Amino acid sequence: MGFRQKKAADESSESDSSKGGSGDTTLPIASWYDLFSFLGTPRNELLFVFGCVAAALNGLVYPILAMLFSTSFSDLGGASDGMSEITSVALSFVYVGAFAFAVATLQSGCLEIAAAQAATNFSQQWFSAILRQDTAFFDAHDVSGLASMIGASSRKVRRGLGRKFGEGIQFGTCFVFGLAYAFYSSWRV
Repeated sequence: MGFRQKKAADESSESDSSKGGSGDTTLPIASWYDLFSFLGTPRNELLFVFGCVAAALNGLVYPILAMLFSTSFSDLGGASDGMSEITSVALSFVYVGAFAFAVATLQSGCLEIAAAQAATNFSQQWFSAILRQDTAFFDAHDVSGLASMIGASSRKVRRGLGRKFGEGIQFGTCFVFGLAYAFYSSWRV
């Protein structure tokens, strides 16, 4: 949630509570721009982009494995000298495994570092916004509840921009390219 939205929501809840309202206001959902604005520095934005590219490449692993399995059975079945075919198939799986390890490490490393920094920026900006409030705000809101909300929301930002965002890209890419390979290999579906 952007701080402009939070400030507007706080002002509306203050006016509601002064009118005798319940003060139970649901806050609007943050936009993607607001969420990505917490990345802050160009270094974090670059890490985030590298992590997203690595997630997309990681999503290609399962369609590549499907292609490798389908070709390996036909290669091994029609081989006259079985040992050279087995060696080439085994090396293909090792190469795909090394590729998967490299891109999965890049995906999780880059996205987690960027998400941790975004969560820190989020907490600092939220805390600064709370400190700018006048004393009437603290009369209407529970101060200890605000501190726990900062921590919980910061963890959500970190989880959402880190692992979950990467997995969304990874599995979306896997779905699209898996479906494309399925249609490419056989139209009888």
